[in-house]
Amino acid sequence: MARADLFTWAGLLYITLGNGQRAVAALTKALELAPGDERAIHGLVHAVRIEDVNQLQLVTGLRDAVARLPRDSWAFRFWRERAFELGRRLWGSGAVDQAMDVFASLLLADPGDIDAWVWAGTVHARKGNRTGAEDCFAEAIRLDPKRARTYLDLGARFLAAGQRDEAIAYFDQAVQAAPGPETHVTIGELCAEIGVPDLAEHHFRASLAGGRSAEPLLVRAILGLVRTGYEDRVRPFLEEAYKQVPESIQVRLLLAVQHLRHHEWVAADEALRQAEQMARERNAADLLAHAGFFRRSLILMRTIGHIDQELFREQVKALLSEWLHSSSGGRHEPVLPDVEPVESLLSRLPPPVAWEPRPDEGALVGVAAPVAGILDAGELQPAEPGDTGLFLRTVLTPLPVWPLDA
Repeated sequence: MARADLFTWAGLLYITLGNGQRAVAALTKALELAPGDERAIHGLVHAVRIEDVNQLQLVTGLRDAVARLPRDSWAFRFWRERAFELGRRLWGSGAVDQAMDVFASLLLADPGDIDAWVWAGTVHARKGNRTGAEDCFAEAIRLDPKRARTYLDLGARFLAAGQRDEAIAYFDQAVQAAPGPETHVTIGELCAEIGVPDLAEHHFRASLAGGRSAEPLLVRAILGLVRTGYEDRVRPFLEEAYKQVPESIQVRLLLAVQHLRHHEWVAADEALRQAEQMARERNAADLLAHAGFFRRSLILMRTIGHIDQELFREQVKALLSEWLHSSSGGRHEPVLPDVEPVESLLSRLPPPVAWEPRPDEGALVGVAAPVAGILDAGELQPAEPGDTGLFLRTVLTPLPVWPLDA
């Protein structure tokens, strides 16, 4: 364990010097010696932010080390998120072969990673390898035939590629795997985002058929349409929202927005008056601020005849996002904990172990002494205790660069 600690020491010190490549090399070696050491993983989080780090080498080089870790461990989750982020970025830039290297590394580390199989199939499809794509998609489904998210993902990819019939078939399978309004509203959001408003509206309407937990579903439907520029399809959902949650201030505000868009000044004014009164009665300062913005917009439209449409649209999105957050109880996806500062990581490492040099190696002190037990001591320069140049001659001494793709 001491050897791993020494490489972690070296990696963290290289981070403080801004040398990302050497930091990654040292910390990768530390993980090989002590798989799952969260101090080394936290160090890598810092190291990958340094410009000289080769992200692809980092992801592929850590593959074997993280493959031995529990799938819910912090270290594995960090590596997986970093790998998917890199793979998607490479895919978006057109570097499909490198993207496939990343997704292959994910599958070598965890052959049961359904998302990686879907992405591998997507790369095959882009390269024109239909057989390879179908094989990867089939494997993703085989791993968990009842996982609705797989069908949603596949449906969205086919829809984005213009293959509407195939997309609808996958969306139907998603509904079969997870029947209920949540699946329908998710499909609607995907369709709106991709640019198929008629299919989006169909699924948004289907999500309301059950009549249960209508408010968050309605908000998601309205937000999905507004965010993607389909405001003209919002009114039916607002009317439904007015029936389902008649005491909602947000509904009044959004009705005012719709009236304002259609130059229905009197109706917009009345809806705003109702919203303002309800907000004052409930001490809802945030909603009163939204009402004030839309009130000013109404005045500008009735006088000078125009407003900043982009600012207006962003205000509507903000109102919807806040409403969604409050109506859904503030639920959000779990995220990885914040990375620990380098100084704190160094303070938690045990002090370097004592090391006795051979007679022909000279006197080495400080950090150089224990590191010399791992490296060739001839690479390090001897120094006297208290030597002001010790730090520069020991810590800055190049560490060997281990191959990250071994």
